[in-house]
Amino acid sequence: MLRSRAEYLVNRLIENQLTSSELDELLRSMGNERALDDFSDVLEAYFTSLVEESEAADVFRTEIPAPDTVPSGAQAKSRFGVSWGNYTRMAALVALAIGFLGILYLIPYRARQQSVRDSGKQTPLVAHREEVVPRGSRKSLRLADGTYVKLNAESKMTFPAAFDKKSRPVSLQGEAYFDVARDKQRPFSITLDELKVSVLGTSFNIKSYDADEDVAVSVRSGRVSVSINSTSLPAVVLTRNEKLIFNKRTEKYRIVRQDVLPDYAWVDGVLLFDHTPFSTVVQTLERCYDVEIQVKDKSLLETSLTGRHLNENLVSALESICFAISAKYEIKGRIVVIRK
Repeated sequence: MLRSRAEYLVNRLIENQLTSSELDELLRSMGNERALDDFSDVLEAYFTSLVEESEAADVFRTEIPAPDTVPSGAQAKSRFGVSWGNYTRMAALVALAIGFLGILYLIPYRARQQSVRDSGKQTPLVAHREEVVPRGSRKSLRLADGTYVKLNAESKMTFPAAFDKKSRPVSLQGEAYFDVARDKQRPFSITLDELKVSVLGTSFNIKSYDADEDVAVSVRSGRVSVSINSTSLPAVVLTRNEKLIFNKRTEKYRIVRQDVLPDYAWVDGVLLFDHTPFSTVVQTLERCYDVEIQVKDKSLLETSLTGRHLNENLVSALESICFAISAKYEIKGRIVVIRK
């Protein structure tokens, strides 16, 4: 941004005359380090001019003290040791902070105005947050209602910064474990591409990766209602140790009643496989360790694996897994080659 443009936007901000497009431009500029330098200089010059005007006015109001009444060293610095250069810089920062407060104040106002223009009526605009977890990472967060969520690698969740008085909606891509705060007046719902999960207060795991053929909802405690988006069938209610598996290709589902511990063991840093197809094991390792695994012998993909791996590094996990299937591995940067 050119210096003259920074001056223009600062003046518009001070006069509270920013248009919607100018506000957007100002917000974008705040994420640019060079633009921030321009704003800092403009604000410092602005405050310097204000102080100089004030000092000029003080000449006519304040009697100049006699030389012998001036404290020693006062000409060089104030009694608190703050130089004029530091003062102007501090003043500029204060101005910048005030400017940010003004921006934060204007954002809801501009949003409401835009909402009125777009819809023809005053509709509240809800601010949303997005949490994205890349491969090789996991993230825990606490939502505004107290619900605990743990996001697995390669997952994304979108949710309101604050829930309203009627519902608590979120959307998910990937895998997440939920421990939902109970609230009978506000159902908690998770929207997936294929399913919608609704609860009042319970703990459960959802696995819904784009690359997987199946979507799975596993209930650890409480009751969970699952609706299939592509049908008008009644919702399916799951209880403790029940798991719904929906096949995206056939659009059919089945319910499995068994211990669902393997489905949410990852929350505690455990990789738990129970007769798991090796192709699924490969996908899990790729997400967990942010690697690409190349299986040279396709017959290995027809095997299954049972085992428990607690907070192990990649090498340790590969050692035990390859030993179990009588295979060898080689690591080349982010590439892992597995062969017999």
